[in-house]
Amino acid sequence: MRQISTKEALAKIMMGQDVKILIPGAVADDWTDYSPAYLSEYLDGVIFFADGANPEQKEQKEQQEEQKTEPAKAEEPADKKKRTPVDKGKILALHNAGWEVKKIADEMDCSAATVYRIINEQ
Repeated sequence: MRQISTKEALAKIMMGQDVKILIPGAVADDWTDYSPAYLSEYLDGVIFFADGANPEQKEQKEQQEEQKTEPAKAEEPADKKKRTPVDKGKILALHNAGWEVKKIADEMDCSAATVYRIINEQ
C-alpha cells in the first residue's frame, strides 16, 4: 500500500480500480458514488493510498527478480592474473645453462616461484 496523488487516484477510479481513502473524521461505510469532478473538489487535501508498489519500485523489483533467475557467473577477482602456459623445457635448459632464477623468470615472463617449482619437479 502506498500513498498516491489526487490525480493518480482519480485516474485509477476512472479505470475502475480500487482506491482506499483516508478521510479524517469520516464514518466507515459512509461512501457513495461521486463523479470525478465532485471528488476532485471534495477530496482536496485527503490522503489516497493504492495497493502495490510505486511504479519505479515495481520496476526495480522486477529487475532484481530477473537477476535472481539468471545463472550466477563465477567472477574472478580483478587482481588475479590468468595463468599462461610456460615452456618447462626452456626453463630447464636455461637453468642447466647456468642462468639465475630471476633472469629466467624475466625471460619467460613468469614468477621466480614458478621457475623454482619447475626446477624442483625434476
